[in-house]
Amino acid sequence: MLHIKKRVYIRLISFFAAALLTLGGFTARALAEAEHQKYLLEVRYRHAFAEFVNSVGDIDNSLQKSLYAATPPMVVSACADVYGKTTAALTALGNLPFSDYQLENLAAFITKTGDYSFTLAKNSCAESIYSDEQRETLRLLCEISAQLHGNLRGVERELSDGVISVRELRETNRKLDEVGGTAPTSLGESFAAIESEFPEVPALVYDGPFSQSVLTCVPKWIDGAAEVSENEAMEIAREFTGLRNLQSEGRREGNLPAWYFTAGDAAVTVSVQGGKILQLRDPRSVRETLLSADDAIAAGKTFLEDRGYPSMRESYYIKADNTLLINYAFAQDGVICYPDLIKLTVALDDGSIIGFEGVGYVMNHTDSRELPAISVDETSAASKLSKDLRVLSHGPAIIPSYGGQERFVHEFKCENSAGRHYIVCVNAETGHEEKILILLEDENGTLAI
Repeated sequence: MLHIKKRVYIRLISFFAAALLTLGGFTARALAEAEHQKYLLEVRYRHAFAEFVNSVGDIDNSLQKSLYAATPPMVVSACADVYGKTTAALTALGNLPFSDYQLENLAAFITKTGDYSFTLAKNSCAESIYSDEQRETLRLLCEISAQLHGNLRGVERELSDGVISVRELRETNRKLDEVGGTAPTSLGESFAAIESEFPEVPALVYDGPFSQSVLTCVPKWIDGAAEVSENEAMEIAREFTGLRNLQSEGRREGNLPAWYFTAGDAAVTVSVQGGKILQLRDPRSVRETLLSADDAIAAGKTFLEDRGYPSMRESYYIKADNTLLINYAFAQDGVICYPDLIKLTVALDDGSIIGFEGVGYVMNHTDSRELPAISVDETSAASKLSKDLRVLSHGPAIIPSYGGQERFVHEFKCENSAGRHYIVCVNAETGHEEKILILLEDENGTLAI
């Protein structure tokens, strides 16, 4: 009996020894695999960083070329090249894991430089070259890009020499007494240092989304209006929406300060200056469609007229979830002013308004807008259209440019040979094509893209 127990004991020992060896093998392989994955990740990050450094160097070179371009074709070529290099740089930067590091200055500089160069290239297609101000802006952008490239090359050398580490992206230096020496600085910390010392980017004056005029724009409709108190804003919200049980959620700051109110799931914002409704959101469930699109459009127009928005004309709409989202624009002397935009969401069960977006109207509407004279008539403007398009309708319009400026245009609705519809806008002052939109039309409405 003792002999049998001894054999069982030996077998158990052997089994556990084998299990431990197997577990140890699995652990060793897992550790080896983890180390291999770290190595592959480091290689990928090193490659992305090298691509980013090279792209910034290319931006620097292209900016220098664009600075000395003296003819429209060369300006177009050089500035378009800058735009391409900035796109490549942003792609490479996006492949680096900097979620813990705020690189607004670095990314913003690259984005703004690309957009500014793209606009210069577009303008040069109209047979114009740089103004003295644009050339000076390019010179300053050259200086910043050269400094940035130099800093990045320094980081690249330290990375190659082992002074900084790719693997320690998400960790700070260990204490000296823990490692017995100086730990390598992480690549992320080096980027953070570049970010904190980033030079001031010049104010960009151009027709684009990063123009100084866009960043500092003043809401035209409420310019000079007095501020309203919280109680005054609540009463304005009640009268506008019909919601009686509003609760104040305080004041929200930003480019357009506003008072914020709620009533259950519904929310309303009212501008502090002027007391204008900026947004209404009522997410109530709309379970059925009882109204037609025409009924909803008429209900929306009546709602706007009753609340001090006259001469609003509907453009495009889309149906979804038993509601109709409608775009309305202000019409002045027969001219549709698209910057003065209001979006309404109409419930198709009872015609009530459950959504209102009025920021575009507040920012752009003015009672003193002067419409420019038409220098290019309809016939001349139509001659600029593609021969593959047939004109279905025409009308004058004001459209916003990418930089928020207004363009007076001939708006043509056109059709191609396949029956697809387009909107083509031709500048009524210069005769240049300003914008082309594709109309996506189905039983649920029309979208312009």
